[in-house]
Amino acid sequence: MIGEWRASGLQIIAAQKRLQGTILNRIVARIACVFVYLRLLQRLRPRVIYSNTIRNAVEVVLGRVSGARTLVHVHEGAQMMRRQLWSLRLSSWFTSRYICVSTYSAEALSTLVHKKAIVVHNGVDSDCIETLNRSQRNSRVWRLAMAGGIQENKGQHIAIEAVAKLIGEIPAQLLIYGEVEDVAYRHYLDVLVERLDVKAHVEFRGVVASSSEIYDGTDIVVVASFDESFSRVLLEAFRYGCPVVASAVGGIMEIIRNEENGLLVPPGDVEALSGALRRLMNDSSLADKLRRTALSDVKTRFRLRDTITLMRSEIERLLLCKASPGSELP
Repeated sequence: MIGEWRASGLQIIAAQKRLQGTILNRIVARIACVFVYLRLLQRLRPRVIYSNTIRNAVEVVLGRVSGARTLVHVHEGAQMMRRQLWSLRLSSWFTSRYICVSTYSAEALSTLVHKKAIVVHNGVDSDCIETLNRSQRNSRVWRLAMAGGIQENKGQHIAIEAVAKLIGEIPAQLLIYGEVEDVAYRHYLDVLVERLDVKAHVEFRGVVASSSEIYDGTDIVVVASFDESFSRVLLEAFRYGCPVVASAVGGIMEIIRNEENGLLVPPGDVEALSGALRRLMNDSSLADKLRRTALSDVKTRFRLRDTITLMRSEIERLLLCKASPGSELP
């Protein structure tokens, strides 16, 4: 792709945000990353800098000052934008173009830094649908799955409490996948599991090599987030034929049409979440309807090739435009 455009592109990923250790160690590592980045800028002299997060403010500023155009792909919701507000405002003056994964994120960006953005929904490969035969369940225990970083915003504690309300009447197991992003919160979840006496029904699986390990054998996917710019987990669940229950927040509501391709519940509402799970467990026709509609959406509304086409078009437009720092491209 780069060769076809006759341009150099540089993608910077904010890996340093996950570095462990003391504050001093993280500061030193961050400075080292910046120096490596500066050397890359000098050697490659890229025409486009692509950042897949708003958390690369320094890289965006330095890239634009070096003469490259800067494209920031916003995957964050309003909550994260507010946490990063000052660096977001600074980098916004040096950002040539924004692409947001949802209208919700684009509106939040506009509110906070008064910048417009193109909306390009994430997609999944609809040419390789991996739906599973779920007409006959092979286990007497309902397998529920959550996937994503272990942090309070993802609402793992809400799902654990909901499962605790179910297991007295319906045998269920909650499998939680993802990297620990908040150690204190992870410890809190352990305490919660012990207090609710659901240790036999909740399992932390960590990071897995393939998404099929999450969805193969899963009966229902749960997304209990308090804020989401979008949710790739939902699209993956659609692709694998898993019915979903999700919080009615942010970009999730651009994916889920309640009662058609999934069930929506208020964020943080344990009773509503357990009730929605109970409905799906007791109503196979509803679960089948949600799966069929979700699969149709993957094939029509959220196709990966459409996402790639739109992203490519925006990058090509960026390469053809000239703009100074602080100006918006057409």
